[in-house]
Amino acid sequence: MSKFFKRFLGVSALAGVGVLAYNVSLRIRTMKLQYENCIVGKNETIDFEGEEFKGAAYGIAFSDVVIDLRSAELKEDATLEIFGEFSHIELLIPRDWEVIEEGERYRSNFENQLDYYEVDTTKPTLYIQYHLRYSSLEIE
Repeated sequence: MSKFFKRFLGVSALAGVGVLAYNVSLRIRTMKLQYENCIVGKNETIDFEGEEFKGAAYGIAFSDVVIDLRSAELKEDATLEIFGEFSHIELLIPRDWEVIEEGERYRSNFENQLDYYEVDTTKPTLYIQYHLRYSSLEIE
């Protein structure tokens, strides 16, 4: 290989890394504007122990996150909005809550281990709205 070609490959590789880093930082900045809670590059557990859950929105990227609602109270309908990109997200929800999930995923895994065939409309309902890209969302 010629010297020029080697330099060209090196410069091209550096430019590609720069573009990738710029796109990732732009994506994270946009996520921070859209979601009230952003988690980037962390292994985190969010516990709502003893709290009344009124809803939340999370933007999660490059992270492993557990959202534990098992000890929370649901007194009225609430929405949990989740955006996940290159992340693993686990939702721990009490078995006696009414849950309706809806969302879209792109090359992602969604698994709901709660079996709800009929929703009791007299009880408060947790609505889960998810948008996943290269992520995994488990509801237990």
